[in-house]
Amino acid sequence: MATVTTKGKRKGAPSRSRTRKQANNTTVSKVTRKKKRASDFESRLPRQLRGALEKQNVVKEKFGDASLEAIRTETQGPPPGYVFVPKGDVYITRNCRRLSHDAKQTVYTNPHTQRTLGLYVPSQVHTTVTKTAASTLRARSRAVAQKDARDTSKARTLLRAQFPAMPAETLEKVLGHAFLKGSRRVGRSGTVASEQVKVSLAVDAHIRHEHTEYERLLGDGVERAEARERVWGLVRRIRELWEGKGDVSAEAEATAKSRGMKKQGKVVARNGRVKS
Repeated sequence: MATVTTKGKRKGAPSRSRTRKQANNTTVSKVTRKKKRASDFESRLPRQLRGALEKQNVVKEKFGDASLEAIRTETQGPPPGYVFVPKGDVYITRNCRRLSHDAKQTVYTNPHTQRTLGLYVPSQVHTTVTKTAASTLRARSRAVAQKDARDTSKARTLLRAQFPAMPAETLEKVLGHAFLKGSRRVGRSGTVASEQVKVSLAVDAHIRHEHTEYERLLGDGVERAEARERVWGLVRRIRELWEGKGDVSAEAEATAKSRGMKKQGKVVARNGRVKS
């Protein structure tokens, strides 16, 4: 009698190890999906609410207790024994938060859509901080003025070092605009990698707005990214001139391309430099 052979191996029941592995993979994928959903949810929250949640995470890492930071809406009002501290005075809000955490008492963020109205903090903490703020106001004001002067001097030195051929009046204009305190412009940014990068970005922005057709392009409805790309060649040429790397032909080309722009933004070649 002839025997019948079959090609290949018949698949048997899955082994225990394979079953465990599949179960683990399923668990991991569920956790990953859960984290992704939480991340997507947080990304859709208003910016200040996201900030409040991030603050909770920071406090949890520092004190081991996320309940020291919470969110409380304006309609809920302050908890018993708490007062409202409006946003604006960094010294008061920072120290109210610090002393409340040190005392293991919760600080409530009072948000309103895209902005934070302020904080609810224990009234005793607020009283202590406001007294300290009043007694140290003069000394703190002097310290701030001295720091501002140092920052301005440092920025001026960096501008002159990186752009030795930049006209003096242009340097002061860049300094007064990009490094203006409270302006949130690039010179005051806390997210830029270094002071040297801040200076470079500030000069690029000045050239773009004052010596190219960038603003006209925006006014004509051109997208910001495309407008920047269109004027980048001229920005680079003028930048190289102010760095002392340019030549007369490059300067003449940059000057010719800038004609027809707003009067105060024209680039005029004089004595081997670009005047604003």
